[in-house]
Amino acid sequence: MPPSASVPGPSDGPITSARADPGLFSIITGDSGVGLTFEYDGQTTASVGADPDLARIAAGLAIGLYTVQGQQPATDFAIVSVVHVRDRTFGDEWYRQYRDSYDVSACAQAGGVARNAQATLGGHTVFIGGCAGGAFTFHVRVRDGAIIVSITSLGPARLGERLAADVDQP
Repeated sequence: MPPSASVPGPSDGPITSARADPGLFSIITGDSGVGLTFEYDGQTTASVGADPDLARIAAGLAIGLYTVQGQQPATDFAIVSVVHVRDRTFGDEWYRQYRDSYDVSACAQAGGVARNAQATLGGHTVFIGGCAGGAFTFHVRVRDGAIIVSITSLGPARLGERLAADVDQP
């Protein structure tokens, strides 16, 4: 579960969920989507967005699945979460805690987090987590900290790496 941000003040009213915003996927550009199938998952977005801890930090959320077109059964996939954060001033330590929390959740079914790395893909810093079972996570923070793209991927097509490189950073 992502770390919590500060709780809103009394005049702000309670924050109960992150707004489902499939338009956030427009941040993934480039040609890595060629030959891929994308499916926005509104049900999972709504379920995850209703988590009060996430709602405190996320104004908007979109979750979707990328697979290789025509691949049956799907052996390559990438689950992508795009978060529009409420407070873009969250610092590096907060972002590290966010990534660590995501990786623990994403790798829970794949033997736990085994390693971490950092690379430059598509001109921006990408933080990479490796699960013991072979899955990988990728995290990209762009738009002056306002958008976080987190990807969990598995398979030899390296979809997570491809998609992380295609995150737009104007």
